[in-house]
Amino acid sequence: MSENWKIRTALGVMVLYFGSSFTAYAAASADFGFVTINVFRFLLASALLLVISRGRLASVRQYRGRLLLAGGYGVGLMAILMAFGVDRASPTLASLVMALESPGIAVAAAFVARDRPTRAAIVSLAIGFSGSVVASGALTEPPGEVPYVAVIALLCAVVSFSIYAATIRRTAPNADPLAVATVVQIGALFFAIPMLVIDVADQGLVRHTPDTGAIVSVIIIGAGSALGYWLMSSVLARAAASRFAVSMYLLPVVGVTVAWIVLGDRPYARHLAGGALILSAVWISERAASRVPRPA
Repeated sequence: MSENWKIRTALGVMVLYFGSSFTAYAAASADFGFVTINVFRFLLASALLLVISRGRLASVRQYRGRLLLAGGYGVGLMAILMAFGVDRASPTLASLVMALESPGIAVAAAFVARDRPTRAAIVSLAIGFSGSVVASGALTEPPGEVPYVAVIALLCAVVSFSIYAATIRRTAPNADPLAVATVVQIGALFFAIPMLVIDVADQGLVRHTPDTGAIVSVIIIGAGSALGYWLMSSVLARAAASRFAVSMYLLPVVGVTVAWIVLGDRPYARHLAGGALILSAVWISERAASRVPRPA
């Protein structure tokens, strides 16, 4: 398998797991607090990665402090801010704000990792964002009253994750991706545990007696977090951040598709139109990537 196809396979599996987690999160949130879900997620992901990465953690010793910090603000903080924003905002508004992650990653990588996007990447990011706007319903649904606290939380989540991705892009080429993902998940766990006070002050750590579906959903989220961030570190070690950023537009496409299959939530015409634009953006990005000559 060529290097390009290895990257595409990693991106495809990563997007599938991250996109599916939206449905799993919806199933778990009825019984668990949103911070509690993320603590379980990071705990399970850290445990799985520690078992798999035995003997590799020494390769990131010099980056350990930086990766723990990046995991705290870029994964732990991002997950909690995003969960709060999605819980307090409409799905339309949340989707639109979180779509800013892709251009945010490209911009942050340009400053932090000196990873300049190509013209094709810029075009892909613009088309993908247009698709996200259409799919979110921002052009067809009335805006209603804007929950500014939720918007601020979502924007902060976008900024923190964008800086995180740029930081990993700068560090990952010099470190083992599996070890990077392990330390990052531990950093996210350390950050999330004290934040459980939010759930205690809200509706409690456990909102209702958990059923089997909620427990299985949390397990899926944790396992997906372990695999997803491992693949993410692997991709950022090999590919430009802008290529990764364009692929992130696929998350809502996968999320809508999985919700349709699992929950029976049929997509609207705007989902199909926006999804077509997003797929076009990914096609342009991948076509340009396949034309990049291999180093001699």
